[in-house]
Amino acid sequence: MMRMERVLNTDPHAAGNAASLAARGNRRRLAVFGLVFAVVLAAVLIWDFSRPPQYRAGARLSIKPASVVSAPAKAGAGGEASAAFSESGSVQNEVQVLSSRPLLVKALAGLAADERAGLGEDPAATAAAMLSVEVVPGTSFVQVYAVGPRPAQLAALINALLAAYRDQVLETYATNATDDLDKMRDEVERLKASVDAKRRAAEQFRLTNDIVSLEREENLVIARVKGLSASLNTANENVASAEGKLRSLRDSLAAGRAVVRSRDNPTLAALESRASQIRESLRELERTYTPEYLAMDPNVRGQRSRLADLERQMNEVRASSAQAAISEAEEALSAAHQAQQRLQQQISGERQGLQSFSSRYNTYKAMQDDLTQIETTLRASSDRLLRSEASAKSRQPVVQVLEAAALPREVWQPQYWRDAALGCAAAFLFGLVAMGLVELFNRPPRADAAPVIVSQPWVPVPVGAGLDMRLAAQPAAPVLEAARPAQNAPLLATPPAALPRELEHAEMVALLEAARAPARLGIALLLQGLSVAEVLALDWSDVDVAAPALAVRGEMSRRIVPAPAACAVLARSETRAGPLCARPDGCPQTEQDLCSAIICAAHDAGIVQAADISPQVLRHTAVCHLVRQGIRFSDLDKIVGRLAPDMLAAYAPLAPAGRRRDVAEVELLLPALLAAEAV
Repeated sequence: MMRMERVLNTDPHAAGNAASLAARGNRRRLAVFGLVFAVVLAAVLIWDFSRPPQYRAGARLSIKPASVVSAPAKAGAGGEASAAFSESGSVQNEVQVLSSRPLLVKALAGLAADERAGLGEDPAATAAAMLSVEVVPGTSFVQVYAVGPRPAQLAALINALLAAYRDQVLETYATNATDDLDKMRDEVERLKASVDAKRRAAEQFRLTNDIVSLEREENLVIARVKGLSASLNTANENVASAEGKLRSLRDSLAAGRAVVRSRDNPTLAALESRASQIRESLRELERTYTPEYLAMDPNVRGQRSRLADLERQMNEVRASSAQAAISEAEEALSAAHQAQQRLQQQISGERQGLQSFSSRYNTYKAMQDDLTQIETTLRASSDRLLRSEASAKSRQPVVQVLEAAALPREVWQPQYWRDAALGCAAAFLFGLVAMGLVELFNRPPRADAAPVIVSQPWVPVPVGAGLDMRLAAQPAAPVLEAARPAQNAPLLATPPAALPRELEHAEMVALLEAARAPARLGIALLLQGLSVAEVLALDWSDVDVAAPALAVRGEMSRRIVPAPAACAVLARSETRAGPLCARPDGCPQTEQDLCSAIICAAHDAGIVQAADISPQVLRHTAVCHLVRQGIRFSDLDKIVGRLAPDMLAAYAPLAPAGRRRDVAEVELLLPALLAAEAV
């Protein structure tokens, strides 16, 4: 092999001058870059490491004020949102108290002299600048931080602040609770005194005005007036009845009707009885004898004469009885009128007293209503006092220190090494900028005849082909010798191989379900990282059923645990001799048979682009599963066998950044292989 090169304008003096200028420019650029880089980096490092270290201490506490503790009892149904809003506002208020100046002064007073050192003339203001209080959103947790140069001082300051805050909260609650209870007790006593006074006044008024009770009918005046009113109503009814009876008697007398009935007058009844007997006797005779005979019979004439006398007497009795009845009716009407007038006069006399009593009765009733209202208020105040006394401890605010401030061991700010790295990058950029500015004003002069090197590609040249070999015999220029590659070195690095398709979880499950037993076993083993040759070389003698385990033979012999999908196929196998992946006739499968079975299963499973599914795709899916978990590349051959260098280079971008994981730290099986029932 030979490489032909041509050099145009190869003047040795011009080439040497150009090389000297290039070397001098490189030295100048290196000196400028190094000087600027060193100066800037030194300034940045001095500034960085001269800053005093700042430490950060923190504590966490839970604050539940008294208003928040009692809020759930008052919230009820539908009050959760308002209770949460109240809790958030209460915690914010407590945060303001926690960072207030009076509480800081109280906390600083509890610190030792060495712990207060370095806080300046106004220790409270300095401590306030060091502290920061944050509320965890949506909770009652509070974070307290302190930043400063003295770690012990920060932890002591936070712990003293929390202790002072807890003491102040409990003291304030005790004072407020005592004041509230005293106010409620005073209110109850005042209401009791008012009730007693009202009750005595109402009782005295009742006795003075002869009021029996609040029931109107039970009082004497009202009962008397009520009785007179009832009697007057009865008298009015009697007058109306007497007037009606008198009018009826007169009308009956004028119309000639009987006014008095026989049963009401014994005399009239006797006369009517005798007349009735005579009439009956006459009718009997009239039925027996003729009227002419009867007219001549003296007895009949005597009976008829007595009957006429009886009728005359009955008329006289009726007339006198009618007059007597009318007289009685008139007397009854007169008596009813007199009783009516007398009752009206009595009611008129009682009316003034009734009005006066009604006024006093209404006053007494108003006094009783006032007394009832005050008693209701007293009962409500007493109940509230009892509830407050019973729930005083349950409403006590809760200040719980979840995590006390500990002594910080590491520097929080500044981050020296991060800033040093940033300063190094800045110094590097400043060096590049300075080098560019220097080169901008130090451009080399243009050469009139610069050497031009034209390299010819390497071509095989047969010896004795008539080619003039004098060029090969000439000594090559130094620059050409430096550019020539080493003996037997590759012209370009081997590029990474193109990765095949990677299957998804659903596609693997569908492929395992659609494949038949021999192909399903091969697919499961390929998804465990075995190559096609290793799968086809497996025999039943390589199976350890008790373990279970498979002994993989080949270039990278190893022992693997078959996946549940493979174990299910092996357990259902009827033959326990010969190759594991065999055809129906018992002969070993070839690579073409396995590829065909995989493609058929892919088509049956309805996988998109099923023709692209091959054993290499299945093994590649297994390798991707391991590489994406961050397994060491040096451990891949223990699981999937040896991989070509170009394949390793292609898998490198799939690995996550950070520390590589051992075999024991990764999941070796794909999720599709873990469920044996799926296949």
